[in-house]
Amino acid sequence: MFIVGAPRSGSSILYRTLLKHPSFAVRGPEELALAESSVVNHLDSAPRWKPPRPRSLWLYFLGDEAAYSAFCDEVRKLTGGVGVPDDGSAPAWATPVLEAFVRHAVAVRGCRRMLEKTPTHIERADWLLAALPTAKLLFIHRHPVDTYTSYLRRAAVDPQATWADLSVEEFAEIYRRQGRIAQRLVAEVPERFRAVSYERFTSDPAAVVAEVCEFLGEDFVPEIVDEPNPDLSRARFDPHLYGKITTRTKDNSDYVDEATARKVMELAADVAAGWGYTG
Repeated sequence: MFIVGAPRSGSSILYRTLLKHPSFAVRGPEELALAESSVVNHLDSAPRWKPPRPRSLWLYFLGDEAAYSAFCDEVRKLTGGVGVPDDGSAPAWATPVLEAFVRHAVAVRGCRRMLEKTPTHIERADWLLAALPTAKLLFIHRHPVDTYTSYLRRAAVDPQATWADLSVEEFAEIYRRQGRIAQRLVAEVPERFRAVSYERFTSDPAAVVAEVCEFLGEDFVPEIVDEPNPDLSRARFDPHLYGKITTRTKDNSDYVDEATARKVMELAADVAAGWGYTG
């Protein structure tokens, strides 16, 4: 089970919510359980993996050096020094490598079913679908203006988040590219790829999570949408991650003026309309 997008659209709170489900629950500290592996993104360099290997994978493996090293060593053998094709298509070793990732990750994380969240994995969602025939993917989408201001808010509070400091044009290109992939997959493989509305999720979390659980073939556990002890101080840059699921996390007018908001909508209009956002 992979949450493959979209960045700054609620993927983290959806991830944390589903990790409370008994089938996805992880044995280990919650802060490490919430790690993003970025495993698909790292496959470009997989044939050359050697210490220090990708840190995000180490975090996803709960800092278990033995399990992490065993996976990395197996990957190096499976790739045989052969890289990703120049055209960006999946290499012949993608299936055994991703199968090994699931096998090792389930073992070290102690979960019944593996859940992983890396928002940029939408760029290679086709790899995951082809390599792992039983995998299911989720993509959570959000109004483009709300998404753009979430990028800007992150850039404002996190000096290291240079990736979030985007122009309107840069943001719109990402939003449209990733949204087009998601909308295509919703149409092509609805039984394996599901889109979730951020607005519906935050306004009626129980209903939406129940639908997600049905899609995943799991019983809905109402308690997973509750947060009995909200603590907005736990997450340094995204405090609402440990709060109650809420529809309002910021004021967009603090980050963009009306003219900028209109420009965002104009540039992202086609994909936004596909998600039902028209104003």
